[in-house]
Amino acid sequence: MRGVFLIICLFAGYAAGAQINITFTIDVTGSAVGAGGMHIAGQFATDSAISINADWNPAAPGSKMTHLSGSTYQLLVTFPFSAAGKLLEFEFVRDSVWNNNTGDVSEGNPNDCCLDLTCGLSDQSGGINRVITIPACSGSYDCSWNICASLIPGPDPVITVSPGNIIICKGESVQLNAASSTAVSWQADPTLSCLLCNNPLASPDTTTYYYAFAAIGSCMAVETVLVEVVVPAVTAAADTVLCNGASAQLYATGSGNITWTPATGLSCSSCDNPVASPASTILYYATASAGNCFAKDSVLVTVETISVEAGTDEQLLLGDSVMLHGSGASQYQWQPPDGLSCTDCASPVAMPIVSATYTLTGTSDNGCKATDEVTLIVIVPCDGIFFPNAFTPNGDGRNETFGPVSNFHPAINAFRIYNRWGEMVFESKSFSSQWNGNLHGEPQPTGAYAYDLTLLCDGRQVELKGIVSLLR
Repeated sequence: MRGVFLIICLFAGYAAGAQINITFTIDVTGSAVGAGGMHIAGQFATDSAISINADWNPAAPGSKMTHLSGSTYQLLVTFPFSAAGKLLEFEFVRDSVWNNNTGDVSEGNPNDCCLDLTCGLSDQSGGINRVITIPACSGSYDCSWNICASLIPGPDPVITVSPGNIIICKGESVQLNAASSTAVSWQADPTLSCLLCNNPLASPDTTTYYYAFAAIGSCMAVETVLVEVVVPAVTAAADTVLCNGASAQLYATGSGNITWTPATGLSCSSCDNPVASPASTILYYATASAGNCFAKDSVLVTVETISVEAGTDEQLLLGDSVMLHGSGASQYQWQPPDGLSCTDCASPVAMPIVSATYTLTGTSDNGCKATDEVTLIVIVPCDGIFFPNAFTPNGDGRNETFGPVSNFHPAINAFRIYNRWGEMVFESKSFSSQWNGNLHGEPQPTGAYAYDLTLLCDGRQVELKGIVSLLR
């Protein structure tokens, strides 16, 4: 947009006061001029003049015209620039006094010849005053006595500035260009490379108005150009860690339009607060733009993939134990707890009584989780040997005795039964010899009794233990 264009006659660097100059020239050929000389008389209808006071008369200071040569007289009158466009009423007077009784002769008096209303206004006393409109800067008024004439305005200074109002980024410069038929100057500003030149380089840190001047005499033209300094800013979210498959809310605050790059894994790329769900670690950039200016910040989203190992599947004999070996995490949890020495350690000792699959859940320092499984197969030696869990030696002919039951009869080292106080109440070395519930011929009380069977099976000595209930 074009800057504001003004024609002024008062600005910084120029003296205050009247700035509009009008040269009045009159030829009084054939008219006698008294000893008082030639004057201008009248009134400036708005602002007071600088060189001539309001309500002029031949005695007023500065009203006397200078004799150039022959019958030609001239006077330079200056006005404040605020008088531009306003009316001036005046007369030419051939003497130094105001009234005809002392020889004064003023044009436009009643019954005076030639001058008429075509170039003046009534003075409310039967006469006519000349009238001109004061120009913006300067002018000339050349005439003969009692002959109407027109004011010829002088040339006005003209200046244009380019480019129009512009936007630059902080730290940038822009070349300003002022064109005029006369010398150009710029209002003092430390961010301009020169002041008495047409094409200064402007390097403002903040938005700044620049003023260019062109002058003809004491009249001046001014044009402005606005250089807007844009300082975009952006602050992105702090770096974050995600577990694989999880999401995080990102954010960016600042000035200007915010965009995110790359768009991979983002819910939106032209918004302030996208949701990030990347498949792997990624560095996102938040960019704030204003015009051609940019600011950038970044946020690192680390995607953590945790992998835990529960160990290899194993086989073990019933009654044996094995140490499990969990790895890959900071915290561990085993399920189910059956047969484990601990459930929140990396390496529990397992002694299951039946085959079991254990699930290990590992947790990282960042709270990410992963699982793995290990299966322990329990092999029962001498498979086919089993024990009833209760017997009823009450003489009804059913379940009267207790002992191991098997389809085959391996060699027994010892079969013993103990009461609650640890006293052995029965011992045998044969599958056919079983306990009848008595000790030394006396029936034993109802209750739980522990048994222990040791025998050689599959080439190794095996111990089978358990509890049986005696019921009556």
